[in-house]
Amino acid sequence: MDEAKQWYLVRMKPPVNPNRHTVLAENGAGEIERRFVIEVMLERRGFDVFLPTQKLWRRWSKYTRDKRLVTYPLLPGWIFVGWPECEQRWAQLFDVPLVHAVAAVDGKPFRIPPNVMDRLFDEWGDRQAPDREAFMRTHREFDVGDLARIVEGPFEGHTVRVIDLHGAVAHAVFELLGGERVIEIDTRVLEVA
Repeated sequence: MDEAKQWYLVRMKPPVNPNRHTVLAENGAGEIERRFVIEVMLERRGFDVFLPTQKLWRRWSKYTRDKRLVTYPLLPGWIFVGWPECEQRWAQLFDVPLVHAVAAVDGKPFRIPPNVMDRLFDEWGDRQAPDREAFMRTHREFDVGDLARIVEGPFEGHTVRVIDLHGAVAHAVFELLGGERVIEIDTRVLEVA
């Protein structure tokens, strides 16, 4: 049986090197992956951590349209930290260089109820942008049913209604010569209207 945990919301200090938020480290499955520095520091000291993140498709170079998944925290500057109920680990927690403060109510650290943590694990567990967004313009992603604007080519400035998406190809309804036509168009030349 798992021992009950007490969970707290912890405020982080900004890293000394603002360009160094992540490191290559081993995950729970023994694989090497890019992880946030604060997660690694706390886990190495024996804490349980939960850092809600979302993975979004972003260009990795300004010279190419290729994208890769980039992980961003949902609550920048905050992390959930837990340890067994029977232990008092405040000294070890504040001994971690990047720990700044703990969310408190009336001057006392606020312990997050277990049912709230369970809901957070379920809702914020593993968020990843759909693969189809890898082919779309950054910060201008769209979905089926959305209106999208054509931003390149002979029909630049026209609006279409997206009815289907398959990889880098969108099927859309386009008004042409007084009627509607279903067209196939590259998602890289579209952006949300």
